Amino acid sequence: MSETYALERPDCIDVIDYNEKKKLLRLHMIDGMDWEEPQRHMKLMIDKLNNYLLYIDTKQYEEKYPDTARIELVICHYYDQPQACMQIYDRVSGVMEQLFENSALIVEKDDRE
Repeated sequence: MSETYALERPDCIDVIDYNEKKKLLRLHMIDGMDWEEPQRHMKLMIDKLNNYLLYIDTKQYEEKYPDTARIELVICHYYDQPQACMQIYDRVSGVMEQLFENSALIVEKDDRE
């Protein structure tokens, strides 16, 4: 049986964290896949990122978190990502600023080895 990664579920926000005191909504995207199939991996990542941007754009968070003052999208990679990801992240960061003025994209590396 093959392992399913969070990245393979593009219609799902992996983790939502809300700090009521700071009115900070953090959306976490977990990328635990290796890069053995870079084209497939990149497509899955872009599809998932588009879902996160749609979630922000359509304000799906407002019913549960109506007082949100800041949104952060935190992407956690378990493996080093190729340079092409940085270009995508630059674009995503720009789109996020257009959708929600007080927002940020944060990319982290989780060393599970």
